[in-house]
Amino acid sequence: MKTRSLISLILSSALLAACSDKEGESASGPETAAKKHQAAAVSFNDGSKWTANPETTAGIDRMRRMVSEFTTADDPSTYPKLVTALEQEYATVISNCTMTGEAHNQLHNFLAPLNQLIEPLKSGDPQVAKEALIKLENHLKTYSAYFE
Repeated sequence: MKTRSLISLILSSALLAACSDKEGESASGPETAAKKHQAAAVSFNDGSKWTANPETTAGIDRMRRMVSEFTTADDPSTYPKLVTALEQEYATVISNCTMTGEAHNQLHNFLAPLNQLIEPLKSGDPQVAKEALIKLENHLKTYSAYFE
């Protein structure tokens, strides 16, 4: 289980770095793309929502549906399938990243916490996983507050 978590973290960091490299940002040095996007909160576009590419919005909507339609939260054996689906969709959102400029930065501010929110779903403890599921669902719901 720890190996899978490590692989997931490495993959997401690489994807974030690769996306940043598209814009000519350096993904090396003391402040990698993953570190830059981890601590920042999402902000508005001068009080308005950011325009997101349709693929990103569709991917976030699919993740939101996966979480909201998950009906077996009391059964720890059902979480691995959900985690796999969420991680695959997350990777798809990252790989379809076509946004640029500050909208792109704000999208990554939104995306960065997802791995930390998905990780507890792997715990095997139904109570920990259920609490994580609620936090993940709440985070995914905030997407529409910042992006259109």
